[in-house]
Amino acid sequence: MKIKPVILCGGSGSRLFPGLKKVPSKQFIDFGGWSLFEKTLDRVKTKIFDSPIISTNKIYEDLVIKALKKKNIKIQNSFRAF
Repeated sequence: MKIKPVILCGGSGSRLFPGLKKVPSKQFIDFGGWSLFEKTLDRVKTKIFDSPIISTNKIYEDLVIKALKKKNIKIQNSFRAF
């Protein structure tokens, strides 16, 4: 039996950069070719984990899909953007 990780990444980024809509939420900031969300995806790519369930805001759907493709993680029915 594998562990089913749940990744929550739906914040608006308002605490770190209040009032700045052009700055992405913390988990999607590019730190020179990687983001915190991508590092999380790296951690759940081991054999003990099943594909992750990802809960995010609809405005980040494209960023999540791009990161999943970059990390070669198959998009399944467990991806929801609200």
